[in-house]
Amino acid sequence: MIVVIASEPNSDFSVEDTILNRSYCIAYNSHLTVDSDLTIYQHLTLAGIRLQEILLFETEHMLDAATTPVLVILDNSFEFDKFTNKQISTDTIFFDSLQDNIKPTAIYGSIVSVTKVLRSANKLQFLLKDNNAVVKFPFLGPCHELFQLLWYSVKIGLKVYEAK
Repeated sequence: MIVVIASEPNSDFSVEDTILNRSYCIAYNSHLTVDSDLTIYQHLTLAGIRLQEILLFETEHMLDAATTPVLVILDNSFEFDKFTNKQISTDTIFFDSLQDNIKPTAIYGSIVSVTKVLRSANKLQFLLKDNNAVVKFPFLGPCHELFQLLWYSVKIGLKVYEAK
């Protein structure tokens, strides 16, 4: 399954061109959303809710949840081949980079682990800065705002790995 939340909605980015000849279901695509004023965190939360719906109502067996892979595309510069050979489980998640100042371009894991991270993403946008735009702990150093997804994944007990 694929979730597309590319940061440049007006670009000519096409998932179909990127994952040539592979059969994947697109669970959520931010480019097809009617409300264009949504933040990336709101898109992530909506994608998490959609994945949760699929997990609860559209899977035949709960065992499917551990083996159903989900790729969340955050930027059109992601490398699909980094994620194709990764072994997934319900408590692991892969980011293409674990560096705090580099924007993650994709997240990969089972539908369970990805849903755990995405369903609370809208709350994450308030972790980095307070109301006065002052950077809060533990994000005091230079870091990309989407690094919060990685930080949150660790905080909720997922095993976080870099896809190489």
